Amino acid sequence: MNILKSVKVSNAMNGTTQVQLAEHLKFTQPWLGKMLKDNNPKHIASIAAFYNISTSEFIKRGES
Repeated sequence: MNILKSVKVSNAMNGTTQVQLAEHLKFTQPWLGKMLKDNNPKHIASIAAFYNISTSEFIKRGES
């Protein structure tokens, strides 16, 4: 599972940015960047919800 890659692919597909994701999650941009870099799955369901997809679909995007 590569959360950062999933976010990058999802952003490209939806025309969104990490800044928008951070605002949606009510996180600071540096904290979101660290979480993605560390591959921390704690908020993965919330991230998937931002993109209006299931958690499994979000994970799959990072594995392709």
